[in-house]
Amino acid sequence: MRSPPRVQSSPTGNVLQESIIYAIDDIATKVPTPVADVAGVAPVSQLEAERALEELLASPSFSKSPRMARLLRFLVAQRDVADATSLSELAIGLAVFDRDPATYFPAEDPIVRVQTGRLRDKLKAHYVGAGATATIKITIPVGQYRALLERQSFKAAAFKNHYLLAMKPVRAITLEREACNFADGFSEELAHQLFLEFGSQVVSPTFADQSATDGAASHWLEGSLRIVGERLRASFRLVDAKVGSIAWSAQFDRTACLSIGVEEHLANEVCEAVRNYYCQS
Repeated sequence: MRSPPRVQSSPTGNVLQESIIYAIDDIATKVPTPVADVAGVAPVSQLEAERALEELLASPSFSKSPRMARLLRFLVAQRDVADATSLSELAIGLAVFDRDPATYFPAEDPIVRVQTGRLRDKLKAHYVGAGATATIKITIPVGQYRALLERQSFKAAAFKNHYLLAMKPVRAITLEREACNFADGFSEELAHQLFLEFGSQVVSPTFADQSATDGAASHWLEGSLRIVGERLRASFRLVDAKVGSIAWSAQFDRTACLSIGVEEHLANEVCEAVRNYYCQS
């Protein structure tokens, strides 16, 4: 039977610090439950999760990045903790980056957001390269700090080996300068996200014209942005390059806040949707 929580004393008498000390100490004794995967696929067991993490941390991507490895290990260890405060910016800043509880304010010190963004990019780059054949993939979804462990799809791997995706620049269906600038920035972000997911199987917007990819591309990715009042709608479709028919289409709605954060979130959603299409087709 699990013993009751131990409250450790703190020389400063800081209650928040005491609770953080207990949360960190508790990681060693907590046994996470298996992470649920997509329907019809066996969940990732605790043993598989530990092996996947150790293999990842031993890879060239992380073996020389101790701080990034420490962050990843913490997020994976905490992925099943029910208390959401254990994965807050404050908790991560104190546990991983040794911030002082008396002076650390996440709104003023963005280290957790910055380093987690870099961790997402490093993970995606790893699974495009050295980790392309890994059976279990670790990701940190945009907008949260909870690690996700899932089995890699063989169909997704087949796409990387046998298909070429040509991306066209995203169009802004408006004459407003701010919207046009956002569409340009979003094109850059989406191209980056697609590269991290599929590597060299993606043709960049600056090279994706009919003459450059004629006979080579399997699909074209086309997209546009519309802004009406406070609403932003992004429409995307995959076009079969051989016959010209639409193979997949989706729309994504957002409030019309044209920021880099919205670019990142929206690009990640589109990228995941494209990946899911190839996994299911």
